[in-house]
Parts: sequence; C-alpha cells; structure tokens
Amino acid sequence: MVLNVTLPQLEQQKKAKDLIISILSMKHPLSSKRIYNEIKRRYGYSATYQAIHKSILQLLEQGVLVKEDMEYSINMQWIDEISNFVDRMKENYETQKKYPFGILDMQTSENMQMIIFSDFLGAELFNMKLLDKYCSNLKNKEPFCAHIQHIKRPVFQSGQAFETLKIFKKAKIGKYILVRGDTLIDKWCVKFYEGVFNYALGVDVAKDYETYILGDTVTQLYIPQEIAKKIEFIYNNNKSIDDIKVPEIYRDVYEKKCRVQLLIYKNPEIAEQLRQKTLSYFK
Repeated sequence: MVLNVTLPQLEQQKKAKDLIISILSMKHPLSSKRIYNEIKRRYGYSATYQAIHKSILQLLEQGVLVKEDMEYSINMQWIDEISNFVDRMKENYETQKKYPFGILDMQTSENMQMIIFSDFLGAELFNMKLLDKYCSNLKNKEPFCAHIQHIKRPVFQSGQAFETLKIFKKAKIGKYILVRGDTLIDKWCVKFYEGVFNYALGVDVAKDYETYILGDTVTQLYIPQEIAKKIEFIYNNNKSIDDIKVPEIYRDVYEKKCRVQLLIYKNPEIAEQLRQKTLSYFK
C-alpha cells in the first residue's frame, strides 16, 4: 500500500489530516463530529466541520482509516505498513552507514578479511581505494604490483582516473602491472598511464581473479564469470575507445546485481613472491 498520508494540495488539508491521525491515535473509535470537536478543543484548529469531514473521507479512501457504525479508527493494516516501512528504511540506512560500497557481508579472521559486495562496481571502487591509499602514502617503499584481466579504470571511471593520476605521479614507488589482455583498448589505456605505470600485456595471469600486492598485503578480486565474459567481449570486439557504450556497460556490468568477493590478507612471504614474479617481466 502506498503511504499517501500527507499528499493533499492545500496546506490546511494537510494539517487537518495530521491532526485527525493524532486524535485517533489517542482515542478511538470516534465519529466525525467528535473528531472535529477534539481537534478544536486540543489544538484550537480553525477549520470548518466540512473541511475536517472531507479530510476524514480522504483518509478513509486511502486506507489510513476504517469505519464501523459511523465511527472511525486508524487502520491496523496501515499501521503495520508504516511500521514495516520505517523498519526497512532504518535497516537500509544503518546498513549503508555500516557497510558502504554495497557491502553485503564481511568476515574477518586474524590475518584475513573476506568482503562480499552486491555488484562489481562497489567491489572495484573499494579495491581501488586501497590501491590509491597505498600509492599516496609516501612512507611505503615497496613497489605496487598487480595481475589483472584488463585495464579498466580509464575506460569506465575516467573522472576518477584523472583525479588519481595526480596521486600516482607523486608516488615515489614503482608501479608494475601484468595484464592478461592485449587488445587495442588495453593499449590505449597503457598510453593513458604512460610514464606513471609500467605494463606488460598478454601475460598468462588473472584467469580467475585479479591480484593486487600492496606491501605485505595482498588483495584478490574474484570477478563473476558472467561479468568477466562481458568485459572480455567488450575489449575483444571494440577497436576504439569511442566505440564503447559506457552507460550501457555500466548498467549491464558494473551495476548488475551479483555477489562479488574480495579477499584481503596479510602475508609478507606470499606478497614478496608475487612481487618478484611481477618484477621479473620488467628486468
């Protein structure tokens, strides 16, 4: 049921409806005459009986009130709807406050954290935030390394890519990325980051997930197979960046509801092995 309590065209009617509900929340059932008298007595509201009665009939039609033997009460079903609506709204607000980026679930152990996102966009934005934070911290000495399927940020998040480009340019550490793809779109992205990132294209990595090495911390982004196939199709079937329909892809790929897993763990030995493997392609 649509919560249509305060949608009259006149402010006087709007106030009248609020007062009717207020009166009936304290006393019920009441006839329209008694409702009118109570409003006058309690609130000194200067409206005619006809105006109050009209508002009562509107609330009755909207399902807010029920009528029995010429007396009116608040509809319990409407109260339940209001209660459920408020509970859902509160839950949504609390969830978004506690878990931004569309996080559905988070499991944490001593050295590992698993985060489940509701879409690929939230997962990638969260992971990129970790990347940006690592590269912008001048205390970090180890190079940033990654194994990815395709270079995506300049294509689908161009605004943020330009902003973070400043961060990457200031970072003193090296930045080395192995890319499974070797398409024209990937090569265009390499030029976008020219002088900032070091790329090696066409490397047999990131088949099932993308890996990011941030000092002693490793993140693994598990891209759902359906999403990965769509991205693969886009990169292999577009010969120019101008051919990519970004709004359509955003809807069908980035904002499509699906469970996306990001694994974050701290392990200096594994991080060093992955870092050395990455750097070996650039020696």
